[in-house]
Amino acid sequence: MTDTQTGAVTLHVLAEKFAVRGRAGFQANVGQEFVLDSWHLITQEAIDAFETACEEPGARGQPVVPGFMTLGLTVKLFFDTFDVQGFGSFLNYGVNRMRLPHPLMVGERVRARVKIMEVREVSAAIDVVTQLVFERDGAQKPVCWAEWIGRGYETRTHPGQGCTP
Repeated sequence: MTDTQTGAVTLHVLAEKFAVRGRAGFQANVGQEFVLDSWHLITQEAIDAFETACEEPGARGQPVVPGFMTLGLTVKLFFDTFDVQGFGSFLNYGVNRMRLPHPLMVGERVRARVKIMEVREVSAAIDVVTQLVFERDGAQKPVCWAEWIGRGYETRTHPGQGCTP
């Protein structure tokens, strides 16, 4: 929804996932911003598992979440917000830009405000460019900002690499 007087985009605060059906569903919501009204808790166990899996020489047991772990929440928080329907597969295609302006700490809760920026046609697929702003519960400044691209294929067979949720 857009305020016709100011042109401001309405933030849609969701109690549950927002269903987006196919390319038309994304196209109809370009410019809209969504946030799921629930939070993801960051645990020390999750940080340790991330550091082990990535062989990151981080400070094991330290309370600061590694930056790439924060960025790694992009796909999870996107799919926590949207129930993507009408595609054979919907993949993590990549990140255009990202910043980590403030640290995220163990025991804190995070969620993402997701804005659909653009939908582009590419071959037998679409690219959905989204802006995710990672909010930390109780803080005014974000812990991460990312411009993420998801690629949706109408059939299960697709070229290239990626992962589905």
